[in-house]
Amino acid sequence: MSSQEAHLFNMKAIRLLDEARVQILTPENEAMNASAAIRSSVSALEAFFNEVVQFGRGYERHGHTSKNPLVRASQELTRAEDEKQQPISKLLIAIEALSGETLKVGDVRSLQQLKLVIKVRNKLVHPKAPDLQLSNKGLEQSKKVKKIIRSLETHGIKPKGNERDWLELVMNRDFAYWAYLICLEAIEMVIDRFPYPKTISNGSLKVNHIVLCEANENVGSYLRIHGPHGRMGLRCSPGHR
Repeated sequence: MSSQEAHLFNMKAIRLLDEARVQILTPENEAMNASAAIRSSVSALEAFFNEVVQFGRGYERHGHTSKNPLVRASQELTRAEDEKQQPISKLLIAIEALSGETLKVGDVRSLQQLKLVIKVRNKLVHPKAPDLQLSNKGLEQSKKVKKIIRSLETHGIKPKGNERDWLELVMNRDFAYWAYLICLEAIEMVIDRFPYPKTISNGSLKVNHIVLCEANENVGSYLRIHGPHGRMGLRCSPGHR
């Protein structure tokens, strides 16, 4: 195994995605585990960007310049981290550095979905303002919460039955699995643009990728069998095979 392959085989992102799958599949304490899975999935994406940075620095130490796309991505992602940019911005930076493509969030549905997942994660982790506020109509949801709910509804995630709290829309197994797949797709968007395809296709990154896809099938099968959630009609995406 080469040093490149060894580095990729030990990616922290893989372990965090594995944690998310376990949390999604755990039948007890669904709300708590769903929340944890959402956080683990976004953390996996953030960890992946850190891995790309380290991978590029390895090339840089061996004399490669920014003409190497991985070195360029490493340098740009380091600047983004110093500026405390959000994962969605880092994804766009990584894609442009590796391939020269300039994507806009508004033009790509999967990027819009990722932006929503990150907003939900941030709201779960950092509840800076109360979800309810007092108005002349009495207690009602805050403007930020209403905005999140509108975004959720745009992506087909709507209240079912007597749900009133936005947390009920996201702290469930269905949404957690959807968030997991969105974050995995973001990682794949970067992997698909890695240079040196021979190294990747023959290396351990491909092996890890196959393992992830097989695990996705297992999670999807569980959700189909063990419903009755089905709010979002989730199933494993053929794009992840």
